[in-house]
Amino acid sequence: MLKSIQIKIVLAFTIVGIIIIAAFGVISIQNLQELQNVALNTTENAEISKAIGTQIYEMNIVTGISLVIFIALMVLAGIFVAKVIIAPLS
Repeated sequence: MLKSIQIKIVLAFTIVGIIIIAAFGVISIQNLQELQNVALNTTENAEISKAIGTQIYEMNIVTGISLVIFIALMVLAGIFVAKVIIAPLS
């Protein structure tokens, strides 16, 4: 019973963390795309558009890396909970 509850807690934190990181990435990328559209429509400056496009690409990379690191940390936390906290109680 205790093991099931602790695994559910770790899983819940993992899901919430993934949602928060993904939402941050999506919102940031949407804001950059809106800015890129405004830059294209008003100034016709390809350099500004290219810089914003680079920022969008970098934000995709940062969001992906953040998700991978968070998932890895949560897997390690789950292993820690299973071995150090749950195992002595069994």
